[in-house]
Amino acid sequence: MTMERRVRGNSHARCGAGENSEIISKSYLSLSHAAAYACLAYRTAYLKCHYYKEYMAALMTGSLDNTAKIIEYSAECEAHGVKLLTPDINESFEGFTAVAGGIRFALLAVKNLGKGAIASIIRERSTGGRYRSLEDFCSRVYGREINKRSVEGLIKCGAFDGLGLNRRQMLSNYESFLDFAGDMARNNLEGQLDFFSMSADDTPVQETVVPPMEEFPVNELLAMEKDTIGIYVSGHPVSQYIFLARACRMNTISDVCDELVDDGKEVCMLVMLQGVKPYTTKKGDAMAFMQIEDITGAMEAIAFPDMFAKARTKIVKDNVVAVKGRISLRDDEVPKIILSDVLDGKEFEEICSKKSLRLKIADDEIEKGRRSSEILMRNRGNADLIYINQKKCYKNYCKISNSLISELAEALSIDNIFLI
Repeated sequence: MTMERRVRGNSHARCGAGENSEIISKSYLSLSHAAAYACLAYRTAYLKCHYYKEYMAALMTGSLDNTAKIIEYSAECEAHGVKLLTPDINESFEGFTAVAGGIRFALLAVKNLGKGAIASIIRERSTGGRYRSLEDFCSRVYGREINKRSVEGLIKCGAFDGLGLNRRQMLSNYESFLDFAGDMARNNLEGQLDFFSMSADDTPVQETVVPPMEEFPVNELLAMEKDTIGIYVSGHPVSQYIFLARACRMNTISDVCDELVDDGKEVCMLVMLQGVKPYTTKKGDAMAFMQIEDITGAMEAIAFPDMFAKARTKIVKDNVVAVKGRISLRDDEVPKIILSDVLDGKEFEEICSKKSLRLKIADDEIEKGRRSSEILMRNRGNADLIYINQKKCYKNYCKISNSLISELAEALSIDNIFLI
């Protein structure tokens, strides 16, 4: 008997049939729904607590068509110490999957790769073993709903990164690999193998020797990932300064989009200029509308004429900048930031290097104190360094950098590190 039937039956038994009993029955029914929702909430919380990676992988798989949600969930994973890993041709499946090193990105998110192609890749991997190289992959899956655009997308998102060649080498050679695989398939189909080919069935085909090539710059590799799977995975352009920003307690875009920041409040954020659209006012003044992005999300920004005139050389697409401005939250519009100041990455880094670094270490946290001291010994400089515990402060000096804050965050947690 269902909960609803039991509740209805019990309420009628106590109150009898009639108008009053029907009202009471409905109230008990709503209570049963509340109990069911509470049970569901408990089970969800249990899974998130005890099977965090599996829970988040399932959540992201269910949001494959919503890039903003994937970015939000990946930021949450990072905050919990769980890495989002690039697609891997030997480990990835159709959806996101929990693996030893974190959460492996879904193949279904790769541009130009459909479900049929993914099924072929996984089936061949299951029956024929792991792919040894890009050339091996091309020879084994040719003609199974895999085309040149599919392979290009897999290369650009990093799915073949662990198989020997860098992405520049692979992008320069994958078409010839596919053409050769196509020729071999046609020859086999038409029975055109010669005597020597037929006698060498069991001899492995020697793979092509690819000449050395310098890998693409990091920013280009990241741009490839963004283009093919919608988000940055192996890194983010703002990562080169992210720990400085966190130690300065700068806001993030998710703070604004989640309405944790009030309308009209001034904020500082470290962002990348994803898009810049210049605009000329009726008076003939130049201004700009921008799409800005950090590791937590994206939003709009506006530089009015005075601001744009001052920072025009910095307001350039793909630049990483520190921005200050006022938040605009209107009911009928998406959140925006009205810019009042812009610093390029190097200027921001220079300002941070002159700040005072403060570390909170409790007296009983001996191991944390030892580890932080070792790190600071390797980073001596002129910036003020202040240790704070419950009883007193100790002053010293260090050289402030993003790498220093990153190392200290591993030892102490970023919550105990402040740049003032």
